[in-house]
Amino acid sequence: MKLCLTCSLGLAMAITGWANAVEENLRLDDPLGVIEEEKESAEGEEGNPSDPTAAVKYTDLRYRYLDLGGDADRNWLTVEGGFMVNPKIKLIYELHGWNSDLSGSSESSLESAHLKGIYISKPRRLTDKIGYKLAGGVELIANLGDFSDGTGSGAHIVAPFGGVAWSLPHENTLITLGQYFGSVDVDSDANDVNITALRVIWLKQLPHRMWFRLDDKFQINHELSESTSNTVELQLGKMINRKFGLYADLLYNTGGYQQYDWGVGIGARFMY
Repeated sequence: MKLCLTCSLGLAMAITGWANAVEENLRLDDPLGVIEEEKESAEGEEGNPSDPTAAVKYTDLRYRYLDLGGDADRNWLTVEGGFMVNPKIKLIYELHGWNSDLSGSSESSLESAHLKGIYISKPRRLTDKIGYKLAGGVELIANLGDFSDGTGSGAHIVAPFGGVAWSLPHENTLITLGQYFGSVDVDSDANDVNITALRVIWLKQLPHRMWFRLDDKFQINHELSESTSNTVELQLGKMINRKFGLYADLLYNTGGYQQYDWGVGIGARFMY
């Protein structure tokens, strides 16, 4: 996992540098400062990266431990970041590394790399107290691990998605979305990926720069005779200052086929 961490941090630094270059080009192409003014306005609203539609620039370093049932477990290291290319387009990147004994021996590897492009509409009003934004895009997932030793899915995946982010009273945000995961290149010893997922995220801003998030994920696996599975993730976090925060995660497989039994995690958040 030391190699995974070194590679993850290196990729995060490289992509963050690229993000800075993109923003610099936007400023050169925007002599009147319109884009920069909108960006500063969005940042002034202190959007939370736990909301994937928030117009913020950030990097998260996250560790999770998952109990896979029986004597098997997984240590899961993730680097995740995002930034706005322009006021309507957001890019999110992720790099995942796994250490697992699922195969019977401890194996470590980079598991996958993700690139997600999101189109986010302008906020609209449904009522005086309820607003919403439409969002849609595609996620590209490159398999970097080995299916046979339990450190990868064995498939490259394309995953289009769409949803609605609801702005509710009392600093509540509700996100409802659907996503389809389909494999485009599968290792000979791995299984095709053919999954439809429905997801509901509830994000609550709390006093003292704290937040709470509930993330419910429901899956239909079309390769397993339409079998279903549901997991719930709880997150409690606090921004120590405007640029740095910490959070803790609790994960539980609530029903259906087993993705894992339960899990815990910690994360550090850097805002730019």
